[in-house]
Amino acid sequence: MPSASSRKINTDNTFTLLTLGSMALMRSGDPSPLLGPGKPVALLAYLLGQPAQTASREHLIELLWADADPERARHALRQTLWQLRQLLGDGAFSGKDEVTLELAIGSDRSCFLGLIEAGDLEAATTVYAGPFVPSFASPGGASFEHWADSERDRLRTTFVRAMERLIRRHLAAGEPRAALSAARRLSDVGEEPMIGRRLALESHLAAGDLISAAADADAFERWAREEEYPLDSAARTIVDRVRTELGRDRGESSPEASVSRHLVAELVGREAEFARVLTSWNAVRQGGSRHIHLVAPAGLGKSRLLHDLEARLQNSGAAVRYFRAHPGDRDLPSALAGEIARALASLPGAMGIAPQVASTLVGLDPSLANTYAVTADTSTGEEARRRRTLALTDLLRVTSEEAPFALLIDDLHWADHESLPILEALLDRAHECRALFVTATRPVADRILRSENRETIVLRPFTVEQVTMLLDSMGTRDASLGQAALTEPLLSATGGNPLLTLELLELASERGILTLREGAWHCTHHEHLATLLQDGQGIRQRILRLGAESRELLLLLSVAGVPTSLAVLATASTLSPETATQHLALLERHGFVHRSELGYETAHDEIADMAVDVAREDARTARAKLASALERFANRDLAVLSRSATHFHTLGDDQALGRLTQQRMAMARASGRRESPQQALQALLGSRADALLTRRVLRTLPWTTRVRTPVGRVAAALAVVALGALA
Repeated sequence: MPSASSRKINTDNTFTLLTLGSMALMRSGDPSPLLGPGKPVALLAYLLGQPAQTASREHLIELLWADADPERARHALRQTLWQLRQLLGDGAFSGKDEVTLELAIGSDRSCFLGLIEAGDLEAATTVYAGPFVPSFASPGGASFEHWADSERDRLRTTFVRAMERLIRRHLAAGEPRAALSAARRLSDVGEEPMIGRRLALESHLAAGDLISAAADADAFERWAREEEYPLDSAARTIVDRVRTELGRDRGESSPEASVSRHLVAELVGREAEFARVLTSWNAVRQGGSRHIHLVAPAGLGKSRLLHDLEARLQNSGAAVRYFRAHPGDRDLPSALAGEIARALASLPGAMGIAPQVASTLVGLDPSLANTYAVTADTSTGEEARRRRTLALTDLLRVTSEEAPFALLIDDLHWADHESLPILEALLDRAHECRALFVTATRPVADRILRSENRETIVLRPFTVEQVTMLLDSMGTRDASLGQAALTEPLLSATGGNPLLTLELLELASERGILTLREGAWHCTHHEHLATLLQDGQGIRQRILRLGAESRELLLLLSVAGVPTSLAVLATASTLSPETATQHLALLERHGFVHRSELGYETAHDEIADMAVDVAREDARTARAKLASALERFANRDLAVLSRSATHFHTLGDDQALGRLTQQRMAMARASGRRESPQQALQALLGSRADALLTRRVLRTLPWTTRVRTPVGRVAAALAVVALGALA
């Protein structure tokens, strides 16, 4: 808590009265209090709290000298006023039966309330140093104490609400560290520790700092037990969320392996865009839908903004679903539409659809058979697209009736051609639904998303000021790491690309040239730093520093282009699951890959592209190993079988495509359907299964399989006729 001498109150008056967290009368320029806690200061506090700064003498006596007989009480009041006049001047008070404070005296209370009214929450919450009149008690001052109690509660409530608004503002602007600092101050001041601790946890989650969040959650629960202060529902929800997120982050690996060690900066340079999206979310909560379309080249922060938005909405209790289109699914028909269906089906209210709608959804994504116990719709072509659009619209409607929600769709440039028109139609039909759609894409001409109510936000490269903010969000810098030594060379080397900037900083950190210790940047060799920044190529150099086994796993994930399971990766790399886990944990710690419920994937497309470029001729071998591993693990999973077929098609392996075609036909028979080889191949490869490829693959099939095709039946009939003629 600031001392009486160090606090700065916005006033030009000669005298200032401190009542928040302390009780003192101060003279401008004098660090020592003129008066400390006592009845003179209490009298001034009361008069300053009245609209006209006036009170009757009888009321002041009742307020502060109720224990004395009338004559003694009147004398005590006169003496108090005389004492104050000696300090403030003869003209400080006026009135005979009433006492009016004529002197303009500043006070922290009036300053605090004035700043609140002006909307300057940062300054207002700084002025509030603690409870109003915290250290006054007198035998005859019960009435004053009752008034002070009421005023204390009012000011405390005002402060807490202001702090909550300030913390929410920091979180909305992507400033979790500032939010955390404010939340801790809310607890330290001693006002509403439950709210302060809860908001601190939200701030940790927004910053992605799960380890600190877990430690604070433990301390929170321990404090609640010791104080016998049961957690309210909001606090319990956020504590449980910390546990869930930490468990998801750890997965099957050890806690040490799961902790992310790579550099993490605040969401800087994107505060305005983040605020625009949150404004749209607030509008959705009032009714109607909104569509925000983020456009930027790779590495400029689209995914980071979406992930921070996801955390922000989840921490506020909102329903939000994030998913992305994958490069490995670009040629898989309706792959993204299936992701949309799964996301909507996981929301509350999703069971309220008609059976025929559920049937269409299961036809779109067979995994939804675990949600809806219906037979899959088998429509194809334009009719299938029409039904799927209507089914998704109906699912969107029933889920939004339950509660507003947000769908965050990343990497739309990888979307398959079948899904884009479905998504466009869904957006056009969503006007009456309480849903926020946020889509993100690179500026690719053939992946333009057309939507009537789209609001487009274009992310620009960082300026030198924003690179400075990025560095400062992670740690302080001394004069030797100023603009000319670090910020400007970083900007020149990366073109203001945030991802490439972080990659160069990572490389400098891995080489020991730059270190980040105890919240401060340190440089061990300035010449080496200058050379590194001139060379650039942060991602390439970091990949080249990896061991052979780690690079192979990264290459497999880069070729896969979709989340891939540990079992598939271990099989493709011929590593044991334990060894593969260790290397994947290393890649995760260095920020190359991340883990989800669906498996491992590269952390960014730029990393995947560079891993393939570094490997060159090894990429084809990696694709062959991956295709074979996927074939082995396909079992009854059609999506895995299709991905295996995609890789074999890229490799030009018609024999393998023939095997997968027969496996697909067997799966259809097991589910009570019959498919021709052409239909099976079409289901595996979509539009890539043209007439030429189909003929080549059919030649690899056994005669007994080919004879089931129309061409095969004609050939068989001709053969029978020919044999008969020979007989």
